[in-house]
Amino acid sequence: MKKTRKHKKKTFVIGLNKTGTTTIEHALNEFGFVLGDQVIAQRLTDQLLKSKTILRLYCLTGEAFQDVPFSLPDFYKTLDSLYPDSKFILSIRDNPDQWFKSLVSFHSKLWGNGHTPSYHQLKELNWIRRGYALRILQKSYGEKLYDSTTYKEVYERHIEEVTNHFKNAPEKLLIINVSERDSYKQLCDFLGEVPLRETFKWKNKTSNTTAWQKHR
Repeated sequence: MKKTRKHKKKTFVIGLNKTGTTTIEHALNEFGFVLGDQVIAQRLTDQLLKSKTILRLYCLTGEAFQDVPFSLPDFYKTLDSLYPDSKFILSIRDNPDQWFKSLVSFHSKLWGNGHTPSYHQLKELNWIRRGYALRILQKSYGEKLYDSTTYKEVYERHIEEVTNHFKNAPEKLLIINVSERDSYKQLCDFLGEVPLRETFKWKNKTSNTTAWQKHR
């Protein structure tokens, strides 16, 4: 007789982009989580942000979710209200400077021909849809593109606000830096999963933009 698969608890990776979210996604996949289709989520970003009905329908398609729109500041509050029994993983870097440099480097290779993308480049960029990247960046970090002070303030504020939001329910939140040696074990303990390796298998290094390019 075929064994019935046990469904896993909804898990949302809510770290900002370039904090190791794809590495965590790979680990979740190895653990057997059904992953939400990221391309569909990005194409439905506006609807998912505005309609809880559409958000619920989309979340029926998976058990774990990461990247936009789930990584957008404050969206975790909506997710927590809809799924009070879910788990949240806040991925972070060593410090704000490291995160900002990684983000700019990745976007430069992905969208700017090796240079920090300009407003015009992002406005005309047909990635997901024309102007999508520009709109998401400005929604997340403000109108002034790649302003180090503003971006790093958003990064630090996101960590502070997420931590404060879950202060009375610490069992629902894991704050994790995937570069730390014991971080993989922390993830396993948090999710109740048996470790499949000693450390994370790194994915989506800045030099590898192929997976992102296919969304164009």
